[in-house]
Amino acid sequence: MKITKIETIRVEEFPRVIWVQIYTDKKGVVGLGETWYAATTVQAAIHDHFGPILIGRDPRAVERHWADMFALSDHAGFGGAEMRAISAIDMALWDIKGQDAGLPVYELLGGAVRKKIRVYATGAPYEGCGDLARELRDEGIAAMKMGPTIPLALISDGQFLAPKDLDRALKPIRDVRDAVGMDVQIANDGHGKWNLPCATPGESFIDAWGDSPQRSREMQQEVDEEHARRLQGTVIPKTSAYEATPRKPALRGARKRA
Repeated sequence: MKITKIETIRVEEFPRVIWVQIYTDKKGVVGLGETWYAATTVQAAIHDHFGPILIGRDPRAVERHWADMFALSDHAGFGGAEMRAISAIDMALWDIKGQDAGLPVYELLGGAVRKKIRVYATGAPYEGCGDLARELRDEGIAAMKMGPTIPLALISDGQFLAPKDLDRALKPIRDVRDAVGMDVQIANDGHGKWNLPCATPGESFIDAWGDSPQRSREMQQEVDEEHARRLQGTVIPKTSAYEATPRKPALRGARKRA
């Protein structure tokens, strides 16, 4: 099987999202991947940077392709448009590998960890947030994430949060509570835009949602206690292989002469 074409897809409704389709010479086998943010830059990286080294290759050699793409752009580090492009391509290659094997990708990666997982909705309007919460609840979605503090952070570069601004940011959260009570959990996405002194009032922020930070601490304590209980059955060797290895006098002498 060979890669014959790489296609990127962008739609006006979601300008920051970019989808990648990788076509093969095997009928009906097309891999799909996606990534988010700086779509134009990612698109250029896919077609100008990585596409030429992938065309004609076997798409099933996923790890080899990842290593080659990263080596081509490792000067950029573990971030930026290059890594997002690699991520989207990597998803599409795994999709192809799964289709070719006739297995879901999670089976190729070692099997399922759980049978099901809770989901949450991302994004909420400032006005009408309560109506959205009702719709989500009726669809069986019991958690939502929003970012009402993000516009405030942009004003001060995350360095100042006035009480009146915090109160204004609480409006959509209060709307959700008024609409659905405690049926829907709420998360605030600060996008890492606040300094610590401004982010600290998040404790009262969470209290306003009704998702108590005290319960979060209690849950963490329960996890820590369970972890400690399981560790009791773990045997840790007293002497490592390295410590048990005799030192070589010749090496010590070589160090002295150096």
